[in-house]
Amino acid sequence: TASVARDLVNNVLTPSMSAANYYARTVTTGTYTLVAADKMLITLNDATKVYGADNAFPGFTALSASYSAADPNNAGSTIVMPISITNTGTSTYSYNDGAGGLGTFQISTAATLASRVGNYAITVTPANFTVVGTPHFNAMQVQNGVLTITPRPITVQASGVAKVYDGNTGLDVTAAGFVVSPTGLIAGDVVTASANAGIYADKNAGSGKSYSLSGVALGGTDAGNYYLSAGANYSGSNGSITQKSVSVSGITASNKIYDGSTSATVAVNGAVVNGLVAGDTVIVAATGQFDTKDAGTGKTVALTSSYSGIDAGNYAFTSQASTMADVTPKALTITGTSVADKVYDGTVTATATQGVLTGF
Repeated sequence: TASVARDLVNNVLTPSMSAANYYARTVTTGTYTLVAADKMLITLNDATKVYGADNAFPGFTALSASYSAADPNNAGSTIVMPISITNTGTSTYSYNDGAGGLGTFQISTAATLASRVGNYAITVTPANFTVVGTPHFNAMQVQNGVLTITPRPITVQASGVAKVYDGNTGLDVTAAGFVVSPTGLIAGDVVTASANAGIYADKNAGSGKSYSLSGVALGGTDAGNYYLSAGANYSGSNGSITQKSVSVSGITASNKIYDGSTSATVAVNGAVVNGLVAGDTVIVAATGQFDTKDAGTGKTVALTSSYSGIDAGNYAFTSQASTMADVTPKALTITGTSVADKVYDGTVTATATQGVLTGF
């Protein structure tokens, strides 16, 4: 035997059966609509709309229309009779029950173009329902549809993506000036954006650098009306890593013997790049010139430095300006000087022959 239990509160039909000789039985719960005999039932379709006043409502549509009538073949019973409906324009229908009943109805919703994300009833109000002639009904009953307003897709952009070279690819998303901003918002909406991590494509200093952000999320009172079309990740190419400022010291110059020039011999084996990131490679080269060619102690040697190595481009160098060294006088020798013999003449006068100065 089989039976159907009706839940009039929740509009649920629950069939049941019992028979000892059935191998298996499946019970499927269904839904139903109770319609008064004097009412036309209009069943509406669901619809969706993206959040935002710039997105128009879709044309609301009806699935079907029907009414209950006496069953000519079963006294005391009723049957459901279909009603012909015709879409005559956006959300507007005409109907004909085939028995002298004509009219129109217009489908609407209480939602507005600016309504927030959520579900709203699609219905036909009594004011938008007309009856002409003598139909088998005198009112209408609506099985509402559901208008689902879905979140609006938006993107983000990042600004202030910058740091001083530090030898790694890390991107500090809490740094002063770093901002992630949503784009594509409806005017007046309050929505913020943030990221929880970031990384540069490489460690080197430069502008227009590529980077990526992860854990991008929306916040603010209107965030629920939006979603990130690209998900929680974002990639940009407006990053910047500025050169790290360092200073150079420890370059020395050798003492020399006066040679008539200002050239100096410079040693860089003791040069130190102060502030160099551990593990980076920078090569220091330098030349020098004494301030004058003349001999002296503690003379100033002006330095001209250059830098190379795979990491040199990541630094802004403050070069060592000068060092000090001595120029000692050059020793010269006089040879070939002589004095001629003479006969006593009562004076100290002597006749000398000039020698030659060598060692230049």
